[in-house]
Amino acid sequence: MSENHIVWHDLMTGDVGKAERFYETLLGWRYNVEHATEFAWGNGEADYPLIVAENMAHGGMIEITADQPAYWLPYFEVGDVKAVTQKAERLGATIERDPFDVPGVGRNAVIRDPQGALFCVHTPSHNFPPPHGVFLWDQLFAPDIKQTVAFYQELLGIIPPVTQSKDHNAQWIPIVGTDNMTETLSEAETIEGMLGYEADVPGIGHVEFLTDPTGAPIGLVFDRDEQKLPLGLTT
Repeated sequence: MSENHIVWHDLMTGDVGKAERFYETLLGWRYNVEHATEFAWGNGEADYPLIVAENMAHGGMIEITADQPAYWLPYFEVGDVKAVTQKAERLGATIERDPFDVPGVGRNAVIRDPQGALFCVHTPSHNFPPPHGVFLWDQLFAPDIKQTVAFYQELLGIIPPVTQSKDHNAQWIPIVGTDNMTETLSEAETIEGMLGYEADVPGIGHVEFLTDPTGAPIGLVFDRDEQKLPLGLTT
């Protein structure tokens, strides 16, 4: 059962090539380039590199203009994109892109929650199981934790793992696993990643947050026991 869970991630970045090289070196990701006609941020045709790991596609990378900040965009699977989008708007969210169809993939909409964090809602048009094992969960950073929890609980019936945002910018940050935190962090700095800060997530473990060379934040965790991950956000 994957409804109301995060099932996909897109990296929105001004330099797809640099991002590909960084994550391939750091985490061993490979890429399968497809040609797409619809994207989360607009229509048109372009290459769409699929992130491939453990023989599954887990997400993709989308080129945006260099003057925009890079970020990861999570996709929540829902039963009715239109209904959830309308409800989100009633709850104070901004609809950045109205529901649209991606041939062979499904129906999507792009939403900015009341505090500014972007996410997609998605109803698949295929029967493939959602990927698992690479993106372990997504941590939501927001200035007002109480308001954030109330919004997602009302919209999706989940209580998201929320961290107080220090810079008043709300965003979802995906967490991936590593088998050797020390070596991974050292490698990240070598290949132009910027270390951010560390945090202990209760019941889960130690998380290190860094920024990739294109500016997108991502978290690393050593403990990959999926039984301990936040409920409601993993497939």
